[in-house]
Amino acid sequence: MGNYKFNVETLYEKTDNGLDIIKKYLDNCDGFGKALENDKNAFRYRDTDKSASCYLVKNDKGLKGSIGVNYWRVKDFGGDFFTPIGIAMEQSGLDFYPCLKMLYEWFNLDGNNTFFTATVEITTIDDKDKRPLDWFNVVTKEHTQLDIIGTYVTPELAKEYDFLSVEYYEKIFVNKKTNQKNHIKVSATESFPIFCYMPEKTWCKTYAPFSKDKKFKHGYLGKKPVRHVYGLQRVIQKYNAKIDDFNSQIKKSKDDKTTGRLIDERDAYRIPNCIVASGGSDGLNVASLGYDVIWYNSEGEQINYTEYNQLKEICKNIYNLPDLDESGVKYGYEVAEKFWNMKSIWLPKEKLGTSGKDFRDWMKFYKKADLSAVKFQFGNLLTGALKMKFFEKNEKSKRWSVKTSYLHYFLKIKGFHLYYPEKKYTEKTGVQEFIFIRINEHIVEQYFPNDIRKFSEMYLIEKGQPIEVIDLVKNTEQFNEPKLLSMDKIVLDFKNFTEETQTFFYKNQFATISKDGIELKPYKDLKNFVWDYRIVNKTIFAEKASFRHYKDDNCNDRVEILQKDCDFMNYLINGSRMSWRKELEEPFGDFANNKELKEAKQKYHNENRFNLSAECLTENERLIQEKHFLNKCFGIGYLLHRYKIESFAKFIYIMDDAPKESEEDSNGRSGKSVLLNGIDKLLNNHYYINGKSKNITTNSHLLDGFTKENDYLRIEDIDQYLGVEFFYNWVTGPISVNPKTKKPYNVEFHDAGKMAATSNFGIGKINQSTLGRLFFISFSDYYHVKTDKYNEERKISHDFNNKDLFSSYWDEKQWNKFYYFLMECCQLYLSNRDNELQAPQTNIHLTNIQASMGENFMNWCDSYFTHSMIDEDSETKEVVNGTLNQFLLRDDVQKAYTLHAGEKYKKTATNFKRSLQEYCKMKTWTFNPVEYLSADKKTIKKPHTNEKGKRNILEFFYVRTNDIEVAIQEQKELKLGDRPDDLPF
Repeated sequence: MGNYKFNVETLYEKTDNGLDIIKKYLDNCDGFGKALENDKNAFRYRDTDKSASCYLVKNDKGLKGSIGVNYWRVKDFGGDFFTPIGIAMEQSGLDFYPCLKMLYEWFNLDGNNTFFTATVEITTIDDKDKRPLDWFNVVTKEHTQLDIIGTYVTPELAKEYDFLSVEYYEKIFVNKKTNQKNHIKVSATESFPIFCYMPEKTWCKTYAPFSKDKKFKHGYLGKKPVRHVYGLQRVIQKYNAKIDDFNSQIKKSKDDKTTGRLIDERDAYRIPNCIVASGGSDGLNVASLGYDVIWYNSEGEQINYTEYNQLKEICKNIYNLPDLDESGVKYGYEVAEKFWNMKSIWLPKEKLGTSGKDFRDWMKFYKKADLSAVKFQFGNLLTGALKMKFFEKNEKSKRWSVKTSYLHYFLKIKGFHLYYPEKKYTEKTGVQEFIFIRINEHIVEQYFPNDIRKFSEMYLIEKGQPIEVIDLVKNTEQFNEPKLLSMDKIVLDFKNFTEETQTFFYKNQFATISKDGIELKPYKDLKNFVWDYRIVNKTIFAEKASFRHYKDDNCNDRVEILQKDCDFMNYLINGSRMSWRKELEEPFGDFANNKELKEAKQKYHNENRFNLSAECLTENERLIQEKHFLNKCFGIGYLLHRYKIESFAKFIYIMDDAPKESEEDSNGRSGKSVLLNGIDKLLNNHYYINGKSKNITTNSHLLDGFTKENDYLRIEDIDQYLGVEFFYNWVTGPISVNPKTKKPYNVEFHDAGKMAATSNFGIGKINQSTLGRLFFISFSDYYHVKTDKYNEERKISHDFNNKDLFSSYWDEKQWNKFYYFLMECCQLYLSNRDNELQAPQTNIHLTNIQASMGENFMNWCDSYFTHSMIDEDSETKEVVNGTLNQFLLRDDVQKAYTLHAGEKYKKTATNFKRSLQEYCKMKTWTFNPVEYLSADKKTIKKPHTNEKGKRNILEFFYVRTNDIEVAIQEQKELKLGDRPDDLPF
């Protein structure tokens, strides 16, 4: 393989006469498969072609090219032929030699990746060899393959810019492994050309365009100078002596006429245009169009004042030609601002291709044009070049004026743009809304025309411009809104999340959270954009981890608290202490009336102010409290991550854990809302709904103003009688918005923020649909007001020196711990999306059962269901029959409830039975024991004779208590004829 020549002939021979290349690029074209079967079938070469108009031309048609072999082609209906290499160049956007190299590698013609390498010989030399480490030798040859550099680069031009073709180079270096002097000789091959820039004999810069390793594509031999400007000495030597001669004559001239003539002759002799290119390849290509060019060792090394002044002496115009990638634009803007009289040539992106960025890419667009046409097009770019100095003085009228194009270029460099916010949430038929913005290191701020005018005025004052220029800016109409509308518009991506990450923004840097950790970076590394009002007005720095989630030996989710000085985390710890009475009340008896007990209690409390795992608790009690804490952290993390997963769409429902004794016992003051208040410090644009509002379900404009910009939807203090099923469609689908003055619109599922609510009550209707949507977070009653139920009041502030969370007493250190903890919660969620950290459900379930039944029903059950008992007050000691452990006619039971409750609280037959089942679960009683069920295994049916003597088969209820002996006795006394299965149907 190493003997193959690096040319198209060899390539075609090894690719089925070029057919394999055509297949590689056109296999997906519409109709290409049929064209392979029959060359009379046409196919569509491009997706934009309206009809199939291209044909395959086989290699046996006798159409030999300049390479002397037959090969496959594609013929257009208009008569043009496309060669395999031509198709590859067009599809890949590569020049001839890079494309040829790529195809050699693709079809494995490079000898297992060794074909496109230099020939390298390394030998060890002894101490007798006195050549120093910076010794090198370059042997050059006649120029070959200059079309790799550029279409119009000639040997004469290359020599003029000290650009040479290398046969081989050699140098002395120290082998780092052996610490011995080595001699290396690197020889070019036909498939691996090497070039070099050698402006001086003491050093040179090598260039290997086909090197796979970017580190070795460019290299230096000898003692590289600290700074070198390629092409500068050529320009100076070519023009400077004559310019100096003119200047000398002008200085000696004694009359104005002669002086004027000499100045005109000098100016006529000066270089019309000198262009600063971004690199050697671009520089040589620009020079090939007939321009004088200079360039630097790297893009980051730019022209300085000394060099600029040198060129100004001999050049009429100096242009900068930057690349159009991110770094190229950055450096281009820096040069434009540093030399605001210097014009910049910005290549049109539409002529650079998909991945193009520099002048060589622009040249590819005109690869079929002749040299004069390319020169004409580049001349147009010079004519439209821009500079930052946006005002000029007319030498004849002495009047100052603002140049609109230059002004808008100045504003663009300073970050100003015209921005059109997404029109999705505005009237489709209305005028498109726009705003003026300024971007500073990816931070976006809205500006108004007067702000832009003032910014420009202050810039010129700092530049030391005369008062006439400042007045010009103050008075010109160019800063009025209609004039500014011709500024460049910009499209911005503000997305701050992916499926696996979430980003938050602070004053000093931004933070990106993933399951693997929290990464802090400066804003210069930000790829997307962020509105200034989205930036938290606090600094952020790395902290030690606050907690560690782990699995114990029984696969239970557990937590180890690692830090003890984050106030917000400590508040969540106490909101998770479900067994606080066992710690703080039960061991200390009547502490309210005993000073010593009270002091002991206070001492214990101070020592265990924030403790999930007190020694007096059982292992199960500790486990429950740790799970509640992790559940809160997981829920916080879920809300903080904006990415939504359809299979894990949840409504965060924050409630009290302590069961209620009545409907009036709404608990509250347990700290639920503070959790969301904390989230709001980071997600500062939530949409708020008052859950107590009476018209939530009837207000058609409830979500007026809600857009995808809202971080999440917060429903505060959901009313007892507001069914959460009203919100279900918002959880799993798009959210419909009906603004008061605009047309309705939808915020799609993936765009809409997540949802969270707080409530002092449980949920009345619990079913699979409900459980699938809700994620419960429950708070202990550790924090509470003083009532008959509690011996003392305990506020959140009591745990923090009587200071509120988030208040002015927090210093920067505490704010930093708070924000870092929130981001740790986000990391916990991202790490456990397949391990949903649910809260222990016992009390949550009980609270929801109570909500489902209603207080009226529970009160009735408490009085209706009684045991049989002996009436001790009667003389006969008669037995009073109870309703427990008895067969009860269903109709009689429901009538008794309806008579008690009245029309307002009556229940349907289905709801009544469901509520009775839930009541029995709460009491741990058995509703309708299985042994009493009839054949349908669902109900108890027994014969019943009414007061008129009519006998029917009717449904009965049976509520059995946990008294086993009673249950067994009842079963013994049950007669066979009374069993449901033996009913005389």
